[in-house]
Amino acid sequence: MREVAKRSPRSALKELRLSCEIGEHDYQLKLKSAQDMLLARHEIKLQIILVDSDSVRDERAVAFLNRFANDLGDLATWIEEPKLEKKRREKLATLLISPASLR
Repeated sequence: MREVAKRSPRSALKELRLSCEIGEHDYQLKLKSAQDMLLARHEIKLQIILVDSDSVRDERAVAFLNRFANDLGDLATWIEEPKLEKKRREKLATLLISPASLR
C-alpha cells in the first residue's frame, strides 16, 4: 500500500498573486516561479486582486491572465477559463492551471 502511495503523483494547489501593473522584470520572475511550480507537478491558481469595479480593468485582468498562461507554453494546461469572482470585500480574476503531464 505504501509503495502505491509513493508512486502516485501528489499535486498541491499553489497560489500566485499578480498585478496588472507589474514590471517586465517582476513578470519574468513570477513566470519563472510558475514554471518551477509546474515542473514540481503542482497546480497553480493565478489571482489578480481588482480594487475598482471597473469593467475595463476586469477585461484587462482577464487578458493579462491569458497572456501569462500562454507564456507558460507547453508546461501548463488550463483547468478552467479565467473568471471573475468576488470574495468577501475584494474582487478577483482567477485562472486555474495544471502541469501538462497531469492532464
